[in-house]
Amino acid sequence: MTETLTELTDSEIKTFGFRALVDAFGDVNAERFIVLTLREPMDYTKWRERNMYLDGDLHALAERARRTGAKFEATRQKRKLASAMA
Repeated sequence: MTETLTELTDSEIKTFGFRALVDAFGDVNAERFIVLTLREPMDYTKWRERNMYLDGDLHALAERARRTGAKFEATRQKRKLASAMA
């Protein structure tokens, strides 16, 4: 495929997309993926931003885990303090 996605028609994008799904997942799981995305709509942009670390290196993943753990612990401590004050 020499065209960029911006040069493709909507029909071509759907065709290439469905082929990619079938190539990656097989027929049955490609259909499951489509059904899941229709049944449970999501914001792909937000999902991509949250999950981009999956393609990153181990150090980036570890740093993300540390930050997430620190946020979780801070929230837990705030709730614990609020509960004690109530």
